Amino acid sequence: MKKSNISYLFALAAICISVVFAGESSAKDQKDASFPDWYCSLDSDQELQKAIKMNNSGDPTGAFKVLSSCAEKGSAGAMLLLALQYDKGQGTPKDLGKALLWLRKGYDSLRKRAKLTSDQDYLQGMEAGKQKNYVLAKQKFDASASKGFPDAMFQLAKMSALGMGVPKDGEKAFETLRGAVLELGKHFESLKDDAQQKACNCTLRVLYGALEMYSLDGHEPIREFSEDMLKPDGILVKGQYLKSFKRPTPQCVYISEGDISSDTGVLKCVIHGALPK
Repeated sequence: MKKSNISYLFALAAICISVVFAGESSAKDQKDASFPDWYCSLDSDQELQKAIKMNNSGDPTGAFKVLSSCAEKGSAGAMLLLALQYDKGQGTPKDLGKALLWLRKGYDSLRKRAKLTSDQDYLQGMEAGKQKNYVLAKQKFDASASKGFPDAMFQLAKMSALGMGVPKDGEKAFETLRGAVLELGKHFESLKDDAQQKACNCTLRVLYGALEMYSLDGHEPIREFSEDMLKPDGILVKGQYLKSFKRPTPQCVYISEGDISSDTGVLKCVIHGALPK
């Protein structure tokens, strides 16, 4: 199995795999057990995707075996999904301790990839924790967590798991840590969106260049853009003004508004818009 590859997340043409990991439980349990699509697209490894398909086709036990192997080899996505299986008892006996263990490992793996800042409340909470002032630490971590800082949620989960200033509660620790993971997911989704926007902007610049070369080659300037121009027999590809064309995402479709042969017209993507001025 290839090692987890973070470039898969940020590749300009990266697309989240649309799958939901749910077990053989009721509709409510499936909803409770499901995670965002990015959970299943953290790693491009074929074995991980095989496990997801096995679970979705009604074989959580088989999925558990494959996920266990992937998680041991470092797949963050497998670690998180394995934690879910242990928590829900899907494909394996329910084991909250192991669920917390794998969720913690998955969080740690993701946290190393993320470039996050810490706020003042979190820093003050850490200082209070060092002094064993757990009441103040919890207050500060609660304040930080309310603003969406996953590290603060992690510390709150740790306090619940170990009973540091609060009643020891493994279930609460798991749910709090899962919240931290989901906040990290928002961070990765944001990075992915930014990467796709940049890729689309690059594509627009390439298209503008191809249109300009077409005009400089003695042809009448193109006033209205058509997607047909991007087909193999289209004027831009067939005329070799574009060697080939690859969309940043399948949803990227290009249109023109106004006369693009003049300054009044603009070429744009229906998803990401026009180039910034």
